[in-house]
Amino acid sequence: MKKFYWIVLSSFLFLSIFTLFANFLSYEIIPSLVYSFFAFVINLSLAFLIIFFLRETKICNRKYFEPVFFIFLSAFIFWYILDSILFLFNKEYLSKTSASYFISLLNPFWALLLSFFFLLLILGLAKWLYNLSKKKNFIFERQNVNYKEFKILLLIFLFLFFTISFIFLNEMAHASPPSKSFSGTISTIFNFLFHRERIMISSSELIPLLNNSLKEPNIVFIIIDSVSSEHLPCYGYERNVTPTIDWFCNNSLVFEKAYSSATHTELSQTSIFSSLSPLKYELRDTFEENYPRRFIWDVLKEQGYKTAYFSSEDDGWMNMIGFYNKTNLDLYSHAFSDNKTDYGFGNFRKDYDESTIKSSIEEIGNSSKFFLALGFHATHYPYSYPPENNRFFLPDTPSIFSTYLNVLEKDEESDLNRYDNSLRYVDKQIGVLKKYLEKNGLMNNTIIVIMSDHGENLNYTDTSFRHGYGVYEEGVHVPLLIYIPFQEKQIVTERVTLLDLVPTILNISGYNDFEGFQGRPFSKNRTVFFMTQSYSFRIGMIKENFKYIININDYSYEVYNILEDPRENNNLVESLLKRDTPKEFLNRFSELLAWHDCQIEYYEDKDYENGRTIDCE
Repeated sequence: MKKFYWIVLSSFLFLSIFTLFANFLSYEIIPSLVYSFFAFVINLSLAFLIIFFLRETKICNRKYFEPVFFIFLSAFIFWYILDSILFLFNKEYLSKTSASYFISLLNPFWALLLSFFFLLLILGLAKWLYNLSKKKNFIFERQNVNYKEFKILLLIFLFLFFTISFIFLNEMAHASPPSKSFSGTISTIFNFLFHRERIMISSSELIPLLNNSLKEPNIVFIIIDSVSSEHLPCYGYERNVTPTIDWFCNNSLVFEKAYSSATHTELSQTSIFSSLSPLKYELRDTFEENYPRRFIWDVLKEQGYKTAYFSSEDDGWMNMIGFYNKTNLDLYSHAFSDNKTDYGFGNFRKDYDESTIKSSIEEIGNSSKFFLALGFHATHYPYSYPPENNRFFLPDTPSIFSTYLNVLEKDEESDLNRYDNSLRYVDKQIGVLKKYLEKNGLMNNTIIVIMSDHGENLNYTDTSFRHGYGVYEEGVHVPLLIYIPFQEKQIVTERVTLLDLVPTILNISGYNDFEGFQGRPFSKNRTVFFMTQSYSFRIGMIKENFKYIININDYSYEVYNILEDPRENNNLVESLLKRDTPKEFLNRFSELLAWHDCQIEYYEDKDYENGRTIDCE
């Protein structure tokens, strides 16, 4: 038996070192199945060390310990097998948090059935292992043990465990797979070899949008959830889904290259209103920390505006409500404000957008000047709208066998029609607002911004289907229209980021108070950054015509020429690495990593407590 301890420990050390150097020497992750297998074996080795520790300390003698122990062991084994399978199909490791998230997006019946099936598998495996252990006297039958040798082994293990935990503290994120502990070393080595320095970007020339003659204009922000720019007719979509938005396209500033800061609602929308990058921690930010933030309504309230925020979503989602400082909001309403919702279940209960627009119009009616933020969510899965008079494209009801992550081929038409119907439904609500402003003579002094917080990929064969799984064009390239009275239509071809939207609108309105914002008024030659975080943690950057992407889970790299390859089918990393001097390539990734590190360090070191403002570009 004593040899087994040394075999387990030796295997743990060997696989750890091998995984580490395999990653480093190849500059990319080793094949996913092998890497997943290593992660499983390493963690299983740790589990067995704990097993034998419990055994030799006689904890196992308790009456119900053995069956409970095997249930936990089986759940552990089941999780890593499932994790490996999901990686092969989705090219992403999935955390416990994200697995729960995926299940919660299913139809309640299928979620319950799937959970029950998994539970039966775990209990079946536990029973089999329990019976095997009894039959073979494998674990719980006590034998003579060299306790001196065991104590030495235990001390070595504890030393290694705490050392590794200390080294990889920043990498061991709760929402990341256990194998991520090793990928962090690659970042450390990369830091050492290339001496990553913060790259400062000098102020560029402002984009000359217009000569504004408006005085104290009303300002309306309309955020439509989950719409990529390619899905609006004025950006090239062939279906007639948005007649009202089409009117704005013909009478507004139309931004051809607008980019969101994130592909999750709670990160992208909070970033828009605060003009702060959503990247703050290696863990997904749930807005518990009291770091400083300032919002557009804070600035406008100081200028005498009535300020209002209405959303169809539950802002309790990922604690968005904890992020917003509502002191300077005269009116704040989201789906749960009245304790009633129109559809959905659990954390996905929402109001119909027609309820949101009706409430907002009633409240701003008597305002001399106002700021109004509207969040429409019909276009977020499951694409819900009242069926009466809103079923423009048919069929629009996928079968119960299709889910958020997987749409059966026979349901693809229905799923797309349902999405387009939801977009047309949102367009109808924007039309209600437009008619109200026209009827009350407010259109001539109101700036209206129409945008999406992030995109939606409706290519049913892509691994980045829907949103939140990557930072590809369908997820981050969003529509942006700015209607300014008495200004003719203008196509803006410069690349912009929604991080800069609030400073830009304040600048157009004559208020140059940008204190506390990371963004700045729209400028030429802007380098834009974006991210997706949680089960998929990627950071991305567009500089000139190239997009650079780093997967923080395994530190793999992607480069695309989005001018020549807008569908991002050709990853240029391999060809760039074959060149004799890929210096520019490395510098670009160094710049992206420097942006990542700067954000993380500022918030984790709490530099804001010393009065230092963040400057990561």
